[in-house]
Amino acid sequence: MKRRLAVYLLIFVLIPGGVARAAGEKLYGVHWWDYDRPTAGTGPDGGWDIETVLTNSDPWQQGWWFDALYQQVKQTHNAEILTRVDYTWNNGHTSVPTSNMMSATDWGNKIVSDIIGPLGPYAQGWIIGNEPNIVGEGDGWASNQITPAGYAQIYNTVRQVIKAQRPQDEVLFAPVSPGGVITGVRWKDGNQWLAEAIDATLALPGGAIDGFAIHAYGGGATAAQSVSNFHSDYVSQVNLIDSKSLNKVPVYITEWNRSTPTTGNLAADEQVSADFLRQSLADVDVWNRTPGNHNIVSLGWFIYNNAPGWEN
Repeated sequence: MKRRLAVYLLIFVLIPGGVARAAGEKLYGVHWWDYDRPTAGTGPDGGWDIETVLTNSDPWQQGWWFDALYQQVKQTHNAEILTRVDYTWNNGHTSVPTSNMMSATDWGNKIVSDIIGPLGPYAQGWIIGNEPNIVGEGDGWASNQITPAGYAQIYNTVRQVIKAQRPQDEVLFAPVSPGGVITGVRWKDGNQWLAEAIDATLALPGGAIDGFAIHAYGGGATAAQSVSNFHSDYVSQVNLIDSKSLNKVPVYITEWNRSTPTTGNLAADEQVSADFLRQSLADVDVWNRTPGNHNIVSLGWFIYNNAPGWEN
């Protein structure tokens, strides 16, 4: 499956405060690089890339498939890579496995051997799962609900397995879907799930959290409305994280975008999204430059135009 990036980010915004690494010195990034194995296409030099790699799925979703991409992104584009690790997309989505599928220890060992093994020379950040408060990410869990306590056990175990092999790496908490309950879609409010999962993790023996991936979106008819909603999404999550005495850990926005209608006045709608893109980066830059704020390290523009239903 080819991933085609339709929007290339050409905005150069520096991260203040020295939080960037040698690569990834810019604020901007993409979620899913343009990749036609083994050739990596155009992408944001000096920025960030968020990829999704699975342990128990089709071969083209597994670690070995991405080795050429990771090498080119790191060495040719000087970009920093964050890897979202999921269990499987076969027969539905299972973001993290239940104990009946695979023990957390065994999954952690598989992540180390099958994902970090081939990709570790080029990446040091590993996101464990995705949007656990979404019904569609919990196939195999009771009522398709990845519980905060259940996730905490998995994250804590997997983190300890990874850190035993690579103590310098960051093992990041799964991003929630921001917003309240939506029947059949979002089974628990995003911030409520996040708060409960943080508490459950820190209560475990040796419980610790290296950092967070979060999602924030720009829903709104105008650029200004979209930026306001985006700002509320990320600030509410950062404030919650800070309330748990985790104000020193890194926070990455790994999905950020505005849904752009594919019917109607296409040029006008594209312009609104372009304005939102610029203004939302500026909004985060202002946030980062405000003394006392918990900085956002990077943003990944999410676009997926390979499957029906994602055209917007």
